[in-house]
Amino acid sequence: MVMKGLERYVRIAKVPVDFGTGQLLNPSEVHMLATVCTHEDITVTDIAGINDITKGAVSQTIAKLEKKGLVYREASSENLSKQFLRQTEEGQKTHDAHMKFHEEHDKEFIAYMTSLSEHDYRIVSEFCSRFHDWMHKYKV
Repeated sequence: MVMKGLERYVRIAKVPVDFGTGQLLNPSEVHMLATVCTHEDITVTDIAGINDITKGAVSQTIAKLEKKGLVYREASSENLSKQFLRQTEEGQKTHDAHMKFHEEHDKEFIAYMTSLSEHDYRIVSEFCSRFHDWMHKYKV
């Protein structure tokens, strides 16, 4: 069952979604937008570290988000070579719609997780931790 869940996740991770802006965003774009929206004074380097991806991958995705009018770059007043990433008003609306989507879509699963006993929750948590470590060993 875990493998079927993984296969479904891989398919879902490739499907672009419109969160009410009229623009299709793939999951990597909308999640990078979420990172920008939830961190003040964030840079490409910061995002790469948070998401454990290369700066090149971040730069490519940010360029797409800029082209879609969802983020922009702002030079630091202290160091003009340092650029902070900011969400536009449309970017914030998209992020808010994305969060609302998860709030509604995921509530049944979250209710299930919060209903687990402490013992069962520890088992699930350990499984997730080991699964994460296993997946992290794949170099992609």
